[in-house]
Amino acid sequence: MYRWCLISIVGVALCVGASIAVTAVRVVIDHWERPGLFADTLPALRDLRQVVPAGSSVFLSGDPRVQGVNSALAAYLLDHAAVYGAVRTGYATSVATNSSGIGDYVLLHRDEDPTIWGIIESPIWQSNTYALYRKPASVIAHLPLDQLLRVDQAMTLSVSDRRLGLNEIPSASEPDERWLTLQVATLAESGLSIDGRTYRVPAGRSWLTVGPLLSSRAVAVRQHRAEPILLQSALLTTDPPVVRGRLPHNVVLQATSTADDLRITTSLTMFNPDSGPVVAAIELWDRRQGYFFGRYGLRVPVNATIQQQTITIDLRDGTAIAVDGAGEPLPLGVQQGVRQPGAYTARLWLGTDQRALLTPVDLFAFTIDQAGNVTLDWVAQHPLLTTAMNRPVYPLNIRFGDDMLLRGYDLSAGRVTAGESIAITLWWEAVRGNLDERSIMLHLRNDRNERIADVDGPPAAGGRPTSLWQAGEVVIDDRRLTIPADLPPGRYWLVIGSYRWPSLEPLPVAGTDTTV
Repeated sequence: MYRWCLISIVGVALCVGASIAVTAVRVVIDHWERPGLFADTLPALRDLRQVVPAGSSVFLSGDPRVQGVNSALAAYLLDHAAVYGAVRTGYATSVATNSSGIGDYVLLHRDEDPTIWGIIESPIWQSNTYALYRKPASVIAHLPLDQLLRVDQAMTLSVSDRRLGLNEIPSASEPDERWLTLQVATLAESGLSIDGRTYRVPAGRSWLTVGPLLSSRAVAVRQHRAEPILLQSALLTTDPPVVRGRLPHNVVLQATSTADDLRITTSLTMFNPDSGPVVAAIELWDRRQGYFFGRYGLRVPVNATIQQQTITIDLRDGTAIAVDGAGEPLPLGVQQGVRQPGAYTARLWLGTDQRALLTPVDLFAFTIDQAGNVTLDWVAQHPLLTTAMNRPVYPLNIRFGDDMLLRGYDLSAGRVTAGESIAITLWWEAVRGNLDERSIMLHLRNDRNERIADVDGPPAAGGRPTSLWQAGEVVIDDRRLTIPADLPPGRYWLVIGSYRWPSLEPLPVAGTDTTV
């Protein structure tokens, strides 16, 4: 007898569950002779229309990955609700806002970080493109800041009953009890003075809370330490937030590109203490014409201290090298495209093999003319960037043994063709540290439970073995499984488990006596 959890993803039924008799985590894969036809954006947004109640308000993402036709369709199909935010098509840009800076719902790109909105819960609806979140009940107002404060720099927030402003005179009112939360990030420990009180700001990303505030007022914020601080956003709430202080499983980084003729060096300075390995890559595209110049990526391990990586790309021939902060070579994955005349932009990718979890930022741009000559157009510096990493598309909470949790997974496709590969990302969390050596099992099996293909091995291809895990750490385990070229069409299973190494003793799933 089996216990299953049915998840519908783009019209494909994926079953994820733990067998009472076998105790396995199984994901159903529909396999066809030809690639399946995925639902496109319009049908998915029609489903979204049914989720959002008439008369409610929706704040629409300005993420560049959904600007254009996607955002225009979303705004059009939500015409029964009040839609705020920015919509940019190929013809025009439309911006609308309200006094609170947030709606009843927030519609973001699927891989966009919702933390900046004070959202820590999973989406209530999602597609391949979008994720819809319900506004936290306690949030009254949201103000994006995106301001970098260096030593002795200051800013002033105006706090009213239901509104936040920047360098404004607050409206006269006597609000009920209110709490002000600032979302901040820094690469090294720093400090802020907020409303006359000194706050320690630890390295990483944090929520700093002031309150209760019992009247409208101007709140002065001053940076008084040497290390710069990014003020991402401010939230006004009726209750203090559940989470305060440093937020776990967040990455903070600085990205700086410089040029030496046509050799472009991008330096990444990163603080990533408890989630990874993280994929950091530079992708070069002419997006208007769809030309791909190349992709250059490396894996950044978990480290309790600041790490530095440098990628240098020669635009004349597309060759590249990577080194660490001590100048030692790093393994660099290179995927080269073609040199076509066009206008190319280099964009930073930070996340997993499958998903960019950092909202894209551009690093440099160059042009190739009809004669093949390359001209550098500009380079950019991004002093501080941050994103949450513990965001599987399909959340789970399955315990292996008494010290490993499978928090969720990402899957590149639910329907594949013989000879293709499936990319799957497993999100593990260590319940405690100092584990023994273990291997992760990923099998493709048929309905007779016969193994068709497998990709077993230590987590993160050996980049983060279980013996190094620390309590609370999230391990991002990217894997790729190739479908045999002669496999007939049908339904197959992905079976996930773990066993000790080298004894091969399988780990039980908590609550049963049987093993995976």
